[in-house]
Amino acid sequence: MTTTSAQERPRLLDREFAGMMTAAGADGCDPVQRQDMRRAFFAGAAAFNHLIMANADAGDEPTDNDMALMEALQAELDAFGGDLRNGRA
Repeated sequence: MTTTSAQERPRLLDREFAGMMTAAGADGCDPVQRQDMRRAFFAGAAAFNHLIMANADAGDEPTDNDMALMEALQAELDAFGGDLRNGRA
């Protein structure tokens, strides 16, 4: 099996940020606004990662607790998406 160093892996969060900027129609925004949006995006990604790492059970296989955690996070994201679509966020 071939392993890939972290430096060789695609920058997944950077790609996701670029996609978010395009979806938001913010590709041509002011550089300061872009910097603020990128900082907020990465802060959110770090918080999400922390939630998973701090609350997931140890081990290689997902547990019922792990699945409940992911379902709760997805439900919260879905609720925010609904609020956003309805002008409440």
